[in-house]
Amino acid sequence: MSVLPERRPVIPGTSTVRAVGTALTLTIGGGVASFVGVVAYRTAGGGLGIADTNAFAVADIGVQLGFALVAVGYLLTVSERSKYLTFSRPTIEDIAWIVALPAIRVAIGIGLTTILPVLGMSIPPHNYSSVGTAELLLQQPMLWAVAIPALYVFAAPAEELLYRGIV
Repeated sequence: MSVLPERRPVIPGTSTVRAVGTALTLTIGGGVASFVGVVAYRTAGGGLGIADTNAFAVADIGVQLGFALVAVGYLLTVSERSKYLTFSRPTIEDIAWIVALPAIRVAIGIGLTTILPVLGMSIPPHNYSSVGTAELLLQQPMLWAVAIPALYVFAAPAEELLYRGIV
């Protein structure tokens, strides 16, 4: 998808300049809003007394809060939302990827936590915890109930909408 209009501009060259300007503004806005989202997410977690919990560390959707805010704000200002939001029934291949990707992610996480120490590399800890996210998920499998929705229901669509669908 593109932000370029389907019709020719009245003044030649202005549509390209406008499209580039819009893309840059949305990209910079997404970056700034993601920083604000991280601060707001951490502040809200602290205010609710859950900032030091493992579920809070695993969810970690502060960046995507900013992305979602910018994307939704942009969609509220454009007249043709259907150009950016297209929905269709998933194909068999789509369903296969939806089912396979979480399993692949778990396998890669287990593989990396096994291989990296053998190679002499340490697994970096999560910002909010002394234990890495992968280790938390291995130690407490029930946290996948928080991680999967955070990653696939909220984070991925927010990023895809802003950076693939709009910009």
